[in-house]
Amino acid sequence: MIRIRNFILTLLFFTATNILCAQTTFQKTYGGNNTDIAKCVKQTTDGGYFLVGSTYTSGAGNGDIYVLRTDSNGDTLWKKKYGSGGTDLGTSGQQTIDGGYIFCGTTSGFSAPGNKMYLLKTDLNGNLQWSKVFLNGSAFSVLQTDDGGYIMTGTANGELAVIRTDFAGDTLWTKLIGGSGNDVGSCISKTQDNGFVIVGNTNSFGLGNIDMILVKIDSNGNTLFTKTYGGANDDKAASVQQTIDGGYVVSGLTNSYGTGQSDIFLLKTDSIGNVVWSKTFGGINNDEASSVQQTTDGGFAIAGFANYTISSTSGHMVLVKCDSTGSLDWQHAYGKSSYNDWGYAAQQTTDGGYIVTGTTYSFSGFGGQYDDIYLVKTNSSGSSGCFEPVYSLTVTDTLFQTASPAISTSSGLTALIHTTLVNSGGLDSTHCIVVGINETPSKQDLIVVSPIPVSDVLFINGTHEKGEVWLYSIDGKAILHKQTSDNKTEIKIDALPVGLYVLKYKMADQIQFIKLTKM
Repeated sequence: MIRIRNFILTLLFFTATNILCAQTTFQKTYGGNNTDIAKCVKQTTDGGYFLVGSTYTSGAGNGDIYVLRTDSNGDTLWKKKYGSGGTDLGTSGQQTIDGGYIFCGTTSGFSAPGNKMYLLKTDLNGNLQWSKVFLNGSAFSVLQTDDGGYIMTGTANGELAVIRTDFAGDTLWTKLIGGSGNDVGSCISKTQDNGFVIVGNTNSFGLGNIDMILVKIDSNGNTLFTKTYGGANDDKAASVQQTIDGGYVVSGLTNSYGTGQSDIFLLKTDSIGNVVWSKTFGGINNDEASSVQQTTDGGFAIAGFANYTISSTSGHMVLVKCDSTGSLDWQHAYGKSSYNDWGYAAQQTTDGGYIVTGTTYSFSGFGGQYDDIYLVKTNSSGSSGCFEPVYSLTVTDTLFQTASPAISTSSGLTALIHTTLVNSGGLDSTHCIVVGINETPSKQDLIVVSPIPVSDVLFINGTHEKGEVWLYSIDGKAILHKQTSDNKTEIKIDALPVGLYVLKYKMADQIQFIKLTKM
């Protein structure tokens, strides 16, 4: 049974009866009786969210690609599972210009052995339009190109792979970039010259066993330059974006520098990949970045994982905000103090806040046996209002060693004929809901309630027969939900304990919150 747990953030009570709010914030989880993980989140054109990941909660095989579409409050609009009958993992995706979705991942299924790159396209409701499979590899990042086609990166045959397709997913060209070792593309991003920049990991080049690699290509896949960054130990790049000055920002983890076993790093380069500055963020244990984005103020937002004390056996989803020079603006952790919660992706939202997704043990069901998908919406300062452990990462200036290796490039990956299985996947249940934060109230009163305080029956005047009313406890638990009557609705609350409650009334897209005291 798929469950959605919507955790209470903070009840904001003012002297007025209406609860006012400016930015949406919430914490929600989505999961079932097995492991569920989200690796990607993107805000959609209607203000909602699109998540891509993996689920082991029923489906076509040992694991399915899981796509979840929510509204702006994190409430599920639809969810789909896509699979081969083998193990299928979703890693990246976005909304497309036709209102549908493109996403990619890895499949072990279909007729050929081993892992294969998997590319899928759906309509706006998640109905599969087509899917493509390419032999011997894994896909980790995809985006739509300006011509309506798609480009993705990953690894194939031990090399960093790039595949560009037309709008129907038919291959335009493929590139395999690397050397004698194993090379992986983790993230691909558009550049201002209509080309692309890719980051990933290499043990073909560099100083350590694994170094970061940055590759700049033109629109036809021709390599313009390549850089590696690292030290004596393993250093891995997870995310890249071109910055407004024409340079690049890269994030990931470093074992060569910093204060802990591994640290989050943030690397800023110029337009040809030369290091301008680099920073590490960490504690004594393992810390890792999975995502970076330049923010509207010119700074950077980093999502990842932090296990920042030597005594801690658990870590947290983290969101770190820096200014344009890498100096720390603020940092937030999300989750409970004794569990592991991981941040895999973040994006600044249109209201100036942030959306972060990943996986959680803090709020997982079934006795905490399995991960659930974790979705956190914050305000512009990174606060979601609840379950934010206090922590502090140490910031260190770092100088990564850089090289410009001579790489080899080849072409050609085999496409595989296949049939993708689609499953809508289970039912939802709501355990509690965000109150007073995640919805913007009407600017004028829709209803009037009396008496306040109330001891027996609450009278709600001005209701509509197509309206709905909810009653919540102070900790956000939904106590009552019913359709309202025309003009006047009555609610018996004599059996409820004395205390504070919140009434929510919704009519169409208008919402009003009212604070109640039960005597």
